[in-house]
Formats: sequence, structure tokens, C-alpha cells
Amino acid sequence: MDRLEVVHHDGYDPGINSLFVPAIKVARGRLVFISGVTGAPVYHDHPHRSEVFDAVPLDAASQARLAYDHLAQALSAAGCTPRDVVSLTRYFTDIAGDQDAVNAIQGAFFGGHLPTSTTVEVKRLATDPRLRLEIQAIAVAPDIDFSDEIDEAGAIVGFAGRLEQLERAGDFFTAEVAGESLILVRGADARVRAFYNVCRHRGTRLCTEPSGRFAGSLQCPYHAWTYGLDGALLAARTMAGVDGFDREDYPLREAHVALFEGFVFVSIADRPEPFDDAFAPLIGRFARWNVGALRTAQSIAYELACNWKLIFQNYSECYHCPLVHPQLEALSPSDSGRNDLSEGPFLGGYSTLLPGASLTRSGTSARPPLGDVAGAELERTYYYTIFPSLLLSLHPDYVMAHYVMPISVDRTRIVCAWLFDAATAAAPEFDPADVVDFWDLTNRQDWRINELTHQGVGSRAYVPGPYANGEGLLAAFDRHYLRVMNAK
Repeated sequence: MDRLEVVHHDGYDPGINSLFVPAIKVARGRLVFISGVTGAPVYHDHPHRSEVFDAVPLDAASQARLAYDHLAQALSAAGCTPRDVVSLTRYFTDIAGDQDAVNAIQGAFFGGHLPTSTTVEVKRLATDPRLRLEIQAIAVAPDIDFSDEIDEAGAIVGFAGRLEQLERAGDFFTAEVAGESLILVRGADARVRAFYNVCRHRGTRLCTEPSGRFAGSLQCPYHAWTYGLDGALLAARTMAGVDGFDREDYPLREAHVALFEGFVFVSIADRPEPFDDAFAPLIGRFARWNVGALRTAQSIAYELACNWKLIFQNYSECYHCPLVHPQLEALSPSDSGRNDLSEGPFLGGYSTLLPGASLTRSGTSARPPLGDVAGAELERTYYYTIFPSLLLSLHPDYVMAHYVMPISVDRTRIVCAWLFDAATAAAPEFDPADVVDFWDLTNRQDWRINELTHQGVGSRAYVPGPYANGEGLLAAFDRHYLRVMNAK
């Protein structure tokens, strides 16, 4: 395991000292000690503890199966897997005839992973005379923290804004991406660039406005170093007399930019995966909606007291919809969903609308369909998560986007925007309120349940339960998240 290193004391001599008594140095993570795991759910400081032994089978093999099942639950509660176990101690009593079966069960539990193991034979186990096996384990939990998440998110191509915010040369907006402030600006050459919001002189933040237009250049408020819209250092007061100074050596530092369907994506990785490769499953998928030409008619910002991953997971299932969103269930039944992207960074599919229905306050819409939307798409709404920062839903006559911005481990800012056909939005009678009101209510219902979930999963009593059949995308999200974090 890459989080562990075997170390010995200075006087260690392999000819004298045993190879099997090293110290364990935890290079990254936290040490987890699990004791008292048996065929009955009695391991210490765990919500499944019970002193009832009547249902415990008497044969050692059956007890071993239950014990390793309980060990798996305890490891999961601690954020570990069997592969995180580094040391195992087994206490046996009277299992001579079942030794091979018990060893086989242990081998199947750990697969190809072999923790250091110790076996101790005792006359009886202190917990209960009917028990024949007890396990103690030491594991190292990965201990992923918020800064790890932010670092890894910054290496991925993530959402920053909409291209409609940068129509003219000099137009800019600022965005917070993976803990970094960036300035997105359109240059005189029409190219969109993302600059770190940091002066190359003394590190002062250059721009404090959320959006606006630069008149041909941007200037540091501290010492007036001035940069062009292409990031080149144009002027640095009195620096001409400094030996070795060359303005060409100090352009603004850039992040990588990609444009897709009118959205602006950025990555602060040194060498991000090429955009066309990273976004291959999505390229062309939304063409019928003409998303790049849509205009944002309204947006609402929310701040939630929960972790951002709960928001992604909640968006990916409608198992909760009949209870949490009765107004949504009445127009688009929760059992009508079908997934068409079910693995990787992009997950989702569609739900069917009732005939003539629209997800609006009135349940109907007189707006024309977007772009080339026709046929079956007129009775479907598509929902996609775009890891790690965008939730996108495509409706017959509008598109809704949630821009997800983690603030801390327990705080997330979301901006929900509603996009419409430009000509439709420009009409005097246009009013997006029927859409905005419907989804503002739905959003707030989700945010409340997300915050309650965040409160609950922080309890020592929480152990993850199994996903329902309708929650398959949550398991896919978990797998992708772990792949991203373990790649570190």
C-alpha cells in the first residue's frame, strides 16, 4: 500500500530480529483499531453492538462468515476497506476441525491482500462461551480531506462561467476554481483566456469586481504594474533601472480554457487531459438543444450547509421524488427514468413527462421547443452530472444549469441558471417565472434534505446502507470519485 512504509529501529539486525515485528509508519491517513469482532454484532463503539447471542450459529465456519461480515461493516464505518487492514489478530477456541474452512473464509475476505496475521488459541472467549472466533484489526484509513478534493478538482476541466458573459473584447468575470481566483477575459484577438488573479510583482490580487469590462488593459492597484488583455506585462513603473529585469519574463500566469456548448471550462493542472478526450461522451450529445446560443434569463444563488458530494448524489436519483417533490412527481413520474451515461465523470439520463406536461408552475408551456428538439425529446427531461462542478438538465423549451462551488467540507455555494432561446427571451411577453418558481421550490426541497443528510452522516451511529435499485448512479459516482482521489 502506498500509504505505508515499514521501518525498523536503528539496531535492527535481520539475522537476529524477526522480520515480522516492524513498526508501522503512517505516511498518510489515520490509524484505525477495531476490536471485539465476532459472529455476534458486539464489536465495541459501533452502532450494531448487542448483547444478544441466541441467534449465533454454533459451528466455527458460520461464525467466521458472520465475523468477517461484521468486520466489513466496521471498516466501512471507519472509511476503510479490507485492503486497508495492515494487521490482524484472531482469537480461536475449539476450532480444530474447522481450521481450514475458517482460513478459506479469511482468504476470500481479503482477496489477494495479505495483512500481517497472528493467531492466538484460548480456552474460551471472554465475550460469550458460545463464540469460537474473535478478530482484532488495525487499518489505515485514507483520510481524504477537503484540501485533497480541491487539489484534485483543480486538475479536472471544471465549469467557470458562460461565454455570453464575454461577448466583447475586454469583457471579464472572475471565478473561484479549486481555491484559486481566476480572471476570465476576452482579448482583442477574440480569444478567451483565464489568468490567475495575482500580480507578478508582489502577488496582490488584481481584480476585485465579479464582472465588467477592461478598457484595453488591467492594472495592479498596489504598484500599477499593467497587463494587456493577452496577459503580457505592458508597464512596470521604475523597473527599467533594475538589473536583469525584462517585462517579457513576467506575463500573467494562465490556466487552461476550453469552450463547450456556450460554457467556459478551466483547469489549473499543468498538463490537463485534452478536452476532446475528457469530454468525448458529451460532444455532440446536446446539439439538438443548441445550448451554446441560449441566453441566461435568470439565476438564483444558494448557500447550503452540506458537502458538495451530497448534492451530486441527490441530483442523480429520483428515489426521493415522491416524498420530497410531489409537484415534480405529478408531472414526471419517478419510475420513468432511464440512464444513458452510467460510468465515469458524466452520469445521467432522462425522465419522461406526462403527455402535454412541462416542468413549470402551471404544468404546461406555450414556448416553442429549443433548436431541433422533436419527437421523443418533446416528452423527456434529461439530467446529467458533469463532474466536479456542473449539473445540467435539458427540457424541451429551456435548459437549467446548477453551478456547484464547494466552499468548505460543510458549505457549498450553488448558482442555478435558467437558459432560454434568445429570440424567445427577447419577446416583450417573455416571463421565466413559471419555470423559475417551479425549480426554486424544488431546489429548496432538495437543499433541506441535503442538509439533513449531512447532519446525519456525521453521526457515529451512521453506517451506510445499501443503495436501492434506483440509485445505481450514486454507486457510479462513488467509483469515479474514488478513482480521482486514489490517482493522487
